[in-house]
Amino acid sequence: MLGFIIRVIAHIRTFRRALRRIYSIYSLFSILLILPCPIFTLPQGSKVVQGCIAIEKSNNQMEISQKCPKAVIDWQDFSLDEGE
Repeated sequence: MLGFIIRVIAHIRTFRRALRRIYSIYSLFSILLILPCPIFTLPQGSKVVQGCIAIEKSNNQMEISQKCPKAVIDWQDFSLDEGE
């Protein structure tokens, strides 16, 4: 009878270890989902040289509306990193 109890306790310990691993993996995955996504940069320093252009920025988006057939924008910085 004592041998049976020892085996049951060993199985319970194994089960608890497995359960802790599952909780650890679940917690790590949850943290990774909460972390913010990388922010990509937008072109900087826009100056309308010629034409009718409206430039609107909001958060991580930029909308450029051109209201005449020809227009020129002088950008101070228009660099893109790999993956952007």
